Amino acid sequence: MAREISSHFSSLDVERQFHAPLLHLANMASMAPPSEAEPVGPVRGTPDALFAVRCGSIEASDVASEQAWLDLIPLSPADGESAPFAVLPPRLARMRHSASPTHRVAVVRGGEGELIALAWPAISGARHGAEEVAEVELTRNYLEGRYKELSPLHCSLLLLPLLPHAARWAEPRERSAVQRRLRLWASEEGQRVDTARRRAEAASAAAGRLPSSASGRQVFLG
Repeated sequence: MAREISSHFSSLDVERQFHAPLLHLANMASMAPPSEAEPVGPVRGTPDALFAVRCGSIEASDVASEQAWLDLIPLSPADGESAPFAVLPPRLARMRHSASPTHRVAVVRGGEGELIALAWPAISGARHGAEEVAEVELTRNYLEGRYKELSPLHCSLLLLPLLPHAARWAEPRERSAVQRRLRLWASEEGQRVDTARRRAEAASAAAGRLPSSASGRQVFLG
């Protein structure tokens, strides 16, 4: 079991200092049932907290688009089948979104095929087992595990399903910044489309043709 789970760690970029304790938790989690639901609200804990919890899965055909962004992580295709989603355990699912999260989250398969959700500190240099530190809100990046190397605009577009859920954002300023970026993009895109349309109509008129915008209209010739 340890070998199967450990084989996933290299692709997850787990820092060496977290490898052994996280592997131990993952092996313990593989023998435990999925966790029960927890009350709604921000998740708090120490910045060096590690999590390994068994979780379930759901087929893509059974997933509502909104749910896919809030509580699920896509899995890699197995045996040529369509990739299902892993259903994050409640504690990890409740972590709110942040572009600078305290934790990274991923799902691996154990030796018997069971799914195990892992979470470890995203901050390089965090010390697991160090002196006692104050609790903070634990957060995750909802885009992690889905896309890589995205521009700020692409990130904003992909976060559209999350915008109606203000409570899912750890930093209201991040949500506001995404909204501003999208409004600016929509405005500029609208201006570009309108400019292109006007140019096309002018070119059509200069060539003696009806502009495409006149399609479907009633045109009366004197």
